[in-house]
Amino acid sequence: MDNEDVTFSDFLPTIKDLGKGEWTTMYASKGDAEGPAFYSAFIREDQVDKALSDASWDIHIGDGAPGLVTQYENGGETTWYSRATDEGIEPFAIKRHFHGIRPSYWEIAEDFRLYFNLYEDHRNKRLLKIDDNGDEHEAVQITPTQIRVKTRLLREYLGVRNMRLALYFDYNRFSKKTLQELGLEDHHELEKTEDQVISKGVRRWSGFSDDDKKTHGFVMGKKILLGDTQAPRQPFSREDREYEEFLIGVDDDGRGIKHTCDEDQLANYFGKNPGAPHYLTPVFFRKEVLNKYYSQPEKYTITDGYLTCAGMWSLQMDNNVRDSVMVFLGDLGHLAHIEQKYWRGFNISSGKMSRAGFERSMLGRFADAESVDFFFKQRFELFNPTFRTFEPPICVHSQSYA
Repeated sequence: MDNEDVTFSDFLPTIKDLGKGEWTTMYASKGDAEGPAFYSAFIREDQVDKALSDASWDIHIGDGAPGLVTQYENGGETTWYSRATDEGIEPFAIKRHFHGIRPSYWEIAEDFRLYFNLYEDHRNKRLLKIDDNGDEHEAVQITPTQIRVKTRLLREYLGVRNMRLALYFDYNRFSKKTLQELGLEDHHELEKTEDQVISKGVRRWSGFSDDDKKTHGFVMGKKILLGDTQAPRQPFSREDREYEEFLIGVDDDGRGIKHTCDEDQLANYFGKNPGAPHYLTPVFFRKEVLNKYYSQPEKYTITDGYLTCAGMWSLQMDNNVRDSVMVFLGDLGHLAHIEQKYWRGFNISSGKMSRAGFERSMLGRFADAESVDFFFKQRFELFNPTFRTFEPPICVHSQSYA
């Protein structure tokens, strides 16, 4: 090892990048004495000054589970139930141990999991966030040596709880050379800024006599991160949504006419936005737009007149025409923006509304499906219960013998 190793000139500049980027490392360790080791905890605002007073960790790996605390005072004892939240320092991840009877594993803070309603994908060692469109996104990645979380979710969580995040680090390096050979002197210094504190130095190693280490370099400290002050404090509102423009026809010169699907900018039967296209303006798409949904039957269901995504959302449509699909302009605005963009890729300027679609949407009448597959399915569902309850007559065969 050389001089740069024990003085950490390569590692120290990277501290400024902790907590930045798409992913934030909340835990990392190779399990050896040298490191580096990283850990993390949520800290209340009133604990920040105390946390920055010295470089030692405020919590150790594995701490944070609730339990009983006993205090002895004036010859008596008092016992109470204590949680990490009571102390104002909560670990993001807790290592669960079962004394070798069952395998140990990492458990992510319950409040964080429940706030984002994260799904635990045990097979792939990750937590998934399911958005309003029904799409899955990795939120937390878990391996035996590392835990990472999406920075955007982390900052939002800190913002809504008015808390900070402490990122802890601890790193040791050893050299076979003496301080004199490295051109260094035994020293220890403490660096503080408004958001971090670092204890670092080098010293003569005085460990086991049978090892060949001569010099020990060390870095320990923590960095405090702020939450997103713009994080949502109320349910998602229409003002935050984005809307696509769709082709709704062509003008006299044959150029496409586009208009937003934002319901607030459409006309209706009550005099809203006079002169604007009506909410019930038909918008047509190539039939291939449905291929994505047919290919994922575990997630999407297509029936006569409806597309449904599990229990997340549904879209009324006219899918009884052979070559196209029709959706009303205002209904498209109820889709998530990413789904609107998908549909826009199949948008065509004109098409045909089926008889069944017209009678259902415009006249409010019941109408049988026109598409052969939906018509068959409808009739089959009506026939099936009748077939099951049908009891054939008992026939008695007689035979005479001469």
